[in-house]
Amino acid sequence: METLENYFEKQLEKQQEIKFNIFSALHKKTDEVRLHSRFISYLLSADSNHGMGDTYLKLFTNNILDIDFDSTEYTVKTEDKNIDIVIYNHRKEIIIENKIYAGDQPQQLVKYYDLRTAENIEKEIVRIVYLTLGRHKPSENSRGNIPCEKLVCIDYTQEINKWLTDCIKITEGRNQLLANTIFQYKELITELTSDVNQAKESQNIISENIEEAWELEKKTRFFTQRCNKVFNHVKWHTVADFINELENALVEKEAITIEKPSAKTITSITHNNNKKEKLIIKFKFNNQEVQIVNDSKGFTLGNLTKGKWDYFSDDLKNIKFCDFSDKQTFDIISIIKRKEVISTIIEFVEKDYQNLNNTFVIK
Repeated sequence: METLENYFEKQLEKQQEIKFNIFSALHKKTDEVRLHSRFISYLLSADSNHGMGDTYLKLFTNNILDIDFDSTEYTVKTEDKNIDIVIYNHRKEIIIENKIYAGDQPQQLVKYYDLRTAENIEKEIVRIVYLTLGRHKPSENSRGNIPCEKLVCIDYTQEINKWLTDCIKITEGRNQLLANTIFQYKELITELTSDVNQAKESQNIISENIEEAWELEKKTRFFTQRCNKVFNHVKWHTVADFINELENALVEKEAITIEKPSAKTITSITHNNNKKEKLIIKFKFNNQEVQIVNDSKGFTLGNLTKGKWDYFSDDLKNIKFCDFSDKQTFDIISIIKRKEVISTIIEFVEKDYQNLNNTFVIK
C-alpha cells in the first residue's frame, strides 16, 4: 500500500512538470473575470474580430441552453453592473454568473435578476446561467424567488467542454489560429478541473489519515514546507469547506448571511500565509448583526449591534488558518474535526452573542 509520503511526493512531481499554455502564461488559471469571462465573451461576441461570434452563440444557446435566441443583432457584455456576462437582443436576455472558486454573495442572483428586470421591462430574461467547475447549485439565499425554469446550472467539464469542442470543429480549416487558441483554452479547462479534483482527493486522504499526516508534518514540516505547492490547494479547499459548512450551520439556526470571505481572501491566507488578512462571516442573528472572525488572534465573536467582542473558548483560540503548522489548525482538514469545531462555534454564538466582554476600539 502506498504511503502518504510517496503519494504526495508524486503529486509534487506532477506539479513541477512544465506545461506551456498561453492563457495561464498571461493570467492565473482561476481568474474568473480577466480570463474565463472575457474569453468566453470574446468567442460569443459579434463585435469580436474573429467573425464567428453568431455561429458560436447559436451553438451555445441551441445546444447548451436549449433556447431559441435570435443572433442576427445582439450584444455581449462582461462585468456589466457586476454581472459576469450578459447576452441580449431586442427581446431576450441571458445572464451568466461565472464561478470558479468564489462562493455566492448574499442575494446575489436575485439582485441581478431584479435589476435587469427593472431596467429592461421590454426584454424577457430567458435564462440565468450558473456556471461552475462542478455543476453545484447556487445557495437558496442567492437565488431567492427566481423561477426554476429560468435558472440552469452548467459546468466547465461537460457543457463548456462540449461547446468548445463544437467551436473547434467548425473553425478548423477556416481559421486554424483561432481553432488552436480555443484548443489551448480547452486544455486549460481540463487542467483546471483536474487540479480541483486532485486537491479534493488529497484533502480527503489527509482527512482519513489525519494523525499519520500530522506525524509526518510534525517531524519534517512535510506538508507546509516540502509539499507546500500541493498542500496550498488542500488548505484552500479546507478553509472554503469550513466557511460553507459554518454558513449552513448558521442558516439552520435561522441566521441570515450578510457577508462572507471572497476566494481572493482565502487565497491570500492559505497560499501566502498572510497573517494580516481576516476571514469574516457577518450575519444577522435574532435581529442583531454579528460576526465570526478568524485571524492571527484565532477565532473571535463580535456583536456589531452592541459594539462588543470576545474570544471563543481555548479549544478554538489557537486555530489560525494562516498557520497550518499548528496541530489544531491542521486537524481542521478532518471532516470529523470540522464538524466538532463548528458545533462548538454555534453553541457559543447561541449562548454568548449578547454577553461579550470587550469593547470595539475605533481606530
